[in-house]
Amino acid sequence: MRAKTRQYLNELVDKFKACVQGAALATGTRFEVKNYENSFDEMDNNLVLAERMHAYLTQFLGSPPFKRAPESFGSVDMGNVSHVVPGVHILIDIAQGKALSPHTPEFQQAVATPYADAALLRAGKAMALTGYDVLTKPGFLDAARAEFTKTLGIPPAKSSQQAY
Repeated sequence: MRAKTRQYLNELVDKFKACVQGAALATGTRFEVKNYENSFDEMDNNLVLAERMHAYLTQFLGSPPFKRAPESFGSVDMGNVSHVVPGVHILIDIAQGKALSPHTPEFQQAVATPYADAALLRAGKAMALTGYDVLTKPGFLDAARAEFTKTLGIPPAKSSQQAY
C-alpha cells in the first residue's frame, strides 16, 4: 500500500486490517498480516539542494529545461531518508519529453537508450557538484539545514563527521 503521506498510509493500513478482520470474522477464518518491507514516508524535497541541482543541470550541464517536481511523490524509500537529513529526489527526462509511467515496458525501453544514458550522467554530475558545494561552499549546508528544519520542524540528524 502506498499513499501521499505517511499519516494517510497508516490510516489506510488500519482500515485494510479492519476489512480483513471483518471478512475473517464473517467467514470463520483467521488472518495474519506481515510487512514484507518497511513502510515509506512521503518525500520531502529540500528546495535549497534541488534548486542548486537544477542550476547545475540546466546552466552548466546542458540539460533541457524541465518542470519542478510535484509537491509530493507520495511514499517512497527516499522519503524515509529525507525525514532524517535534507534530501533531493529529482525526476529526469529519459525519453525526450515523452510521458512515461515507471515499471512499464515503455519505461524499460526508454531507459536503455543513449539519450537516457546521457541524462543519467548529467544528473550524476549535478548530484556530485551539489554534494561538493555542501562540503565546500560557506553557508550552503546551513541553508539546506534551515530549509529542512523549516519544512519538517525538526533539526536534521548529525553524524560523527558533523557534515550531517
